[in-house]
Amino acid sequence: DQKENLKKFSGQLKWMSLDELKAAPVGGIIILNEVIDAFAVHRVVMREGKLCEIYLDYQDEFREIEGPPSTPKLSRYLERYGMSFSEGQQGEINLAALDWLESVALFLRSGYIVTIDYGAVAEKLYSVRRFNGTLIGYYRHQLVSDPYQHIGEQDITAHVNFTSLVNKGEELGFKTLSLQSQAKYLISRGILDDLDKINRSNIPRTEKFKAALAVKRLIMPNGMGERFQVLIQRKGTHFA
Repeated sequence: DQKENLKKFSGQLKWMSLDELKAAPVGGIIILNEVIDAFAVHRVVMREGKLCEIYLDYQDEFREIEGPPSTPKLSRYLERYGMSFSEGQQGEINLAALDWLESVALFLRSGYIVTIDYGAVAEKLYSVRRFNGTLIGYYRHQLVSDPYQHIGEQDITAHVNFTSLVNKGEELGFKTLSLQSQAKYLISRGILDDLDKINRSNIPRTEKFKAALAVKRLIMPNGMGERFQVLIQRKGTHFA
């Protein structure tokens, strides 16, 4: 339980429900580290020039079936970004993320949203290079291509459409301050200088080695450094 784990900080922390926040808007910073990718998504596929939604059925085992979209919002979502799928191409649409941003706009009077997640802009996310979409699972820290294995025991995620977060945020009065890869963001904020200070310090060599490995993992271009994006949005000009 989160409250139990953070009990020693009880005098510094306060838990509030969404309704409480809406009733008393606050100023502050909202940090989302791999949150948006965990929202439920709609899966869609193009069949004979028409957008279909992929549904889940169960008859002795899970199976996918296709049918008309459950909401016209799905077609409008793709049209907004000028995305047209090829025959058989699949993708995911995260409408819940947009609903969440609307909720934030109601309780964040002024401040920042910092979103850190793996994903891309719409043009890259829905390109034919991602013909089968981005839905994947993680089971015991291992990548699983079949989301219907280990039901209830694996994390199921989909890449984030950062273009949608930018556009929705601007509609709601948030200014986009920056959107860049995690590598560029961390390097611009001095992570290599911090590593240099560690290397010149008197800490044990093993600790220096661990720090170097950690930094490398965060900024490597063929890993987290490029797959993860950092979006910073601001509402208002100061905390009030």
